[in-house]
Amino acid sequence: MLPSTKRLSRYIFTAFLASPGIKTVFNPLGTLKYKEGSGFRASVVISSKYEKRAVSRNKLRRRLYSLFEQYIKDFGGTSEYILYTSKQAPKLDYTQIKVLFNELLKKTTK
Repeated sequence: MLPSTKRLSRYIFTAFLASPGIKTVFNPLGTLKYKEGSGFRASVVISSKYEKRAVSRNKLRRRLYSLFEQYIKDFGGTSEYILYTSKQAPKLDYTQIKVLFNELLKKTTK
């Protein structure tokens, strides 16, 4: 899982959303908001409207944080990201999540 130093805190999260220069990309996994930053940080948001059980939300959140961790090991990103998962994301299996996650991050480099 991504270390807490690489995750967005609540204070930084609200400041991030209020700052200018945020770009957005979409796919069936969800919505990714990002901007170039001084270092890599990420956050994953899973609505309880889409998945009622906290166990399932936390499982998905851990999987997505591990994918972010693999991404920074492979590519060394310097952007800040917030991923809002879609309604169908909790129903996807890990291989589908991984493919959609990689597609989503490829869109950010265009």
